[in-house]
Amino acid sequence: MANGLGCVSVELVGAADFPTLTKQALACATVQLNMNPDPPFLKGFNNPDHWPKLMKATEEAIDAAASFGSPSVICFTGYSARNPSDPESKHIAPEKGTKDCVEGLKKSSATRRRRTSTFAWRC
Repeated sequence: MANGLGCVSVELVGAADFPTLTKQALACATVQLNMNPDPPFLKGFNNPDHWPKLMKATEEAIDAAASFGSPSVICFTGYSARNPSDPESKHIAPEKGTKDCVEGLKKSSATRRRRTSTFAWRC
């Protein structure tokens, strides 16, 4: 369908769908992290509790993006709730979340530099 509309690229696609993009001769300028079973924006760099899974997913997305020829990977700050699955969860202060985002992005920058990918950071 995208080809029929004249599209040459489909955005926010994960590596699992790259074979479909290849079959359809489509590019992907911004690759999405695989944080399954959660959506990629739920648990982000604002909460160090999520970093182990997030760092792994980020590194995998950067490597997949580089191999596919995509220049960027999107990452998110995450929800402000300490436990996004708990409606009663306490929230992370904006200043703390910002500081943790910067620290987390710095930690993941070694892979980004190695593979020359760009982060598209969304709040």
